[in-house]
Amino acid sequence: MRNELTPVFSLIERISTLVTEHDEMIGGLGRMVRSARKVHGALQHRPMVTIAAVCERTGLVPNTVSACLARLMQLGIVREVTGGMRSRVFAYGPLLDLISD
Repeated sequence: MRNELTPVFSLIERISTLVTEHDEMIGGLGRMVRSARKVHGALQHRPMVTIAAVCERTGLVPNTVSACLARLMQLGIVREVTGGMRSRVFAYGPLLDLISD
């Protein structure tokens, strides 16, 4: 049974490493760090989100969430997947990529 779980443990380890690396990147965002970490936490819980869903989960206001998502996109942590339409959906791309491999 242990051999059957080895890929699962490996995936968990890779996810943990990824999240830690992203948290370190977020640490360089200056005044936005606290809010960006809340958004990052929401994305870990649910890797595809809307701004409204992040607001509900974190208690942050839409403008703050939008600004954080924009910075996370610049860092390559998040990608917008709806083509800029209303009610945009954002994905924690690197995490989803790991899971889908």
